[in-house]
Amino acid sequence: MEQKPVKLLFAITKSNWGGAGRYVYDMAKHFKNDNTFVISVLAGGNDDLVRKLKDMDIHTISMPELKRDVGIWNDTKALYRLFVIIKKEKPDILHLNSSKMGLFGAFIGRICGVKKIIFTAHGWPFNEKRPLYQKWIFRMLGMFTVFLTHKTITVSQSVLNTLRAPKFISKKMTCVYTGIENPKLYETGLFFEKFSIEKIPGTHIVSAGELHTNKGLDRALISLAKCKHLPWTYHLLGTGEKKEYLEKLAEQLGIKDRVIFHGFIENASLYLNSFDLFLFPSRTEALGYVAIEALFSKLPIIASNVGGIPEVLFDDPYTKLIDCDNEKVFKEALFSMLKKLPIVDETNRPGRIKFSPNFMFTATKKIYLNGR
Repeated sequence: MEQKPVKLLFAITKSNWGGAGRYVYDMAKHFKNDNTFVISVLAGGNDDLVRKLKDMDIHTISMPELKRDVGIWNDTKALYRLFVIIKKEKPDILHLNSSKMGLFGAFIGRICGVKKIIFTAHGWPFNEKRPLYQKWIFRMLGMFTVFLTHKTITVSQSVLNTLRAPKFISKKMTCVYTGIENPKLYETGLFFEKFSIEKIPGTHIVSAGELHTNKGLDRALISLAKCKHLPWTYHLLGTGEKKEYLEKLAEQLGIKDRVIFHGFIENASLYLNSFDLFLFPSRTEALGYVAIEALFSKLPIIASNVGGIPEVLFDDPYTKLIDCDNEKVFKEALFSMLKKLPIVDETNRPGRIKFSPNFMFTATKKIYLNGR
């Protein structure tokens, strides 16, 4: 007798195109073509992730009540709406992503009797800069979330280890590295040609991602300002809540004319080879898609030695892993690269093999179907 398809509902707090959003997109896209599953996605808001999923004809539910920040009235409405949606969709597997959806979804999923609740931890709020009492609260909430799930996936070993959960909770956790298809990067110089930007002489430095405090872009601007005597231009590919702050900081540092805010660029990482140096100065990072993508480029890298970043880049011969909080070390690393950029052989980057999407999809499917 033929088994009926498994109803798999992905759920995520925000629908912007960040790391967690891309993870949900990649998972939904892959398992949509697997006849074992029927796929739906629930996302807070109505941003790029929702648009991309609908373009693939994936059943997508937008939930504007769900916000990243805490608010008693909005959160109460979000919990009720989540209850209604899960009751209506009746998923066999509920795969939760990001901290708030993890907590709310696991709680409501248990109430609704969902057979299997999976949570992917893309990072923990207690690793962000915040008061100690908040860090303690968020650590307890993280442990409670994992406790409520049947299985928790972490995107790096660092995310698993930093929760420091007791054995009866940590036994529910397993690390499955994020994987990406080998990106077919665009030819050198295409970025400047396509967007009609003059490529002035000097080193063209790039960072790609959300303009958020966690990304440490202010630290990059401060250190670059100390290398004003060298010819460089810094390109920021992405949008976010800190754009205005970063623009003002660049002006205060006297480097406004050398920092270009390009905004959201579709498939931004595919343009990496148009630049000369990649900066990844995050304050906290679970793993980082863009760090993996940079391994397929011809760019040398300066990156923070925090979170899961070293798990991606520790054996890359063209990467400097540094403490980006140390302005002297950051400035020296930039100075060294700007004076003489190494010639990169992108085939000699061992980390590329480790992040194959096949490993991620196979391991996740085993978690989904274990015990059926």
